[in-house]
Amino acid sequence: QIARNITLDHIEGANLKPGDRLPTIRVLQLEYGASMTTIAHALGQLEAQGIVRKRQGQGCFVAEQPVENTANTVDTIGLIVPKLSMPEIATRLFEGIERSCQRHGCRFVLSMADLTYETERDRVAQMVDDGVQAAIIYPAERNLEQLNSDYLNTEFKDFPMVLIDSAYPQQERTRIVFDNFRAGYEMTRLLADRGHTHIGFMMMATKGGLQTAPAVRERYRGYLSALREAGLPHSAADIWEVSGKVVWDGASLRAELVSHLKAWRDAPVRPSAVIALHDGVAVATTDAAREFGISMPDELQVAGFDNLSIGQSTWPPFPTTSTDFTLAGEMAVDLTVRQLRGDLLNPGTYVLPEPIIPRFMDNGDDDAK
Repeated sequence: QIARNITLDHIEGANLKPGDRLPTIRVLQLEYGASMTTIAHALGQLEAQGIVRKRQGQGCFVAEQPVENTANTVDTIGLIVPKLSMPEIATRLFEGIERSCQRHGCRFVLSMADLTYETERDRVAQMVDDGVQAAIIYPAERNLEQLNSDYLNTEFKDFPMVLIDSAYPQQERTRIVFDNFRAGYEMTRLLADRGHTHIGFMMMATKGGLQTAPAVRERYRGYLSALREAGLPHSAADIWEVSGKVVWDGASLRAELVSHLKAWRDAPVRPSAVIALHDGVAVATTDAAREFGISMPDELQVAGFDNLSIGQSTWPPFPTTSTDFTLAGEMAVDLTVRQLRGDLLNPGTYVLPEPIIPRFMDNGDDDAK
């Protein structure tokens, strides 16, 4: 929101021209009542979108418009995502990517598969052979061995890539991620402030040496930090492990959730709230709990992430996050184009906010029901 306000107030509203200098971070901090870190993130977003340019020691300036029809004209960008395992998230990414491609006058080609590390690498190699100029990737899961010798760090060095959301810190490529630590922390604090003194957390099972998905790992770190800060208990029994391969498979997911709910019901001490992997799992947990006669949310409050449409139409409501995958897709194209034009030489990490949407049954929102 601050990035948008800076654009409206200080670029469009002030009629600044390419090359004009923006106010300093300190001035923007005072104007918008935000921290210097937040202002810096906002300016980083604008830089990723090609709206401003930073000059070392001088500040931020309105970016020059790119010169058309040069040798660096961008024609085709590849997109590699898991095969419709996350259709709504993929659709949001497509919207942002398509919008940004239209602005840059380029097109994107889509490659979808039941992604493994090997198939992802093969799809990249195929794109290179086909003359695609760069790729945007929603990375597949890695085991520790694959992560330590990741092809992203050793191959296709001159092939620009931007990784979205599930990128691991070890991958030496430009990454767009969400502030999942903050999301996990704020969600846990929200539940604690609502009176929940025992809060569970769902994790991806790490069978076969697979490493925990980066987003889930960061949320878990935030969850633990919030518990410590609030002085709340935590034990291994509070972790509900869900296999990554069944997260989007209704029947298999239900079977795992039923197992957890049986253990929860029989436990002498149990959480009164559980943070699910995302809204789809939160809805599935609610449905399975109802079959057990568990009163939701009186006995068990769920929370989700990503503000998926399935969660928006579910009763009772539950808190979630506003995760802007459309903006991530738009920024990914902008960053890819900057790499191709030589404006972005070193890999960087761009962190997008993931604010909490505090939906509860007693919010007084009659329309929600």
